[in-house]
Amino acid sequence: MDTSSDNPRAADRSRRPRRRLLSTFLRTGDASTAVEFGIVALPFFALMFAILETGMVFFSQVMLESGLNAAARMIRTGEAQEQGFDQAAFRQAVCDNAFAFISCDGNLYVDVRSFNDFQGITVPDALDADGQLTGDFTFDQGTAGEVVIARVFYEYPIYTPTGWHIGLGNMASGNRLLSSAMVFRNEPFGAILQ
Repeated sequence: MDTSSDNPRAADRSRRPRRRLLSTFLRTGDASTAVEFGIVALPFFALMFAILETGMVFFSQVMLESGLNAAARMIRTGEAQEQGFDQAAFRQAVCDNAFAFISCDGNLYVDVRSFNDFQGITVPDALDADGQLTGDFTFDQGTAGEVVIARVFYEYPIYTPTGWHIGLGNMASGNRLLSSAMVFRNEPFGAILQ
């Protein structure tokens, strides 16, 4: 009885179909296509993900502005003052009106300040020189006729590796701080509400 392990010619014959398949694969050019795709695939998919994430950041910015617009209107008309809004209630009002991609999980910060006139407006920067949040946020919605600046900040997490996006992260953590601000004069709601 002759087995392939005893007979070198039989073992060689069993390897021939595999060799033929490999040589056929290499000759047809399919191997070079597979190698070229392997080289191009990672940068291509990374670039596509970076483009998608950039679009999500800009869409979230628009949603943040929409939420601030609706919540600030409550201050401007006196509704927030009538309901006794505090910082948490205003923050929730922004969240309720900022649709998808903005969550109230602690990454949303509000800063509302009132002034006598437009020339007196001064506000601190939200980020320090090192890219850290300053935390200098207050909540003073003002009274009828006062000038109010309402600002909101949202720390948007960036998942694209640093080398694949161009300047998307503006914080020390690599995340993006989205911000929106509105400046307005409160309506004379005190006389209307009384």
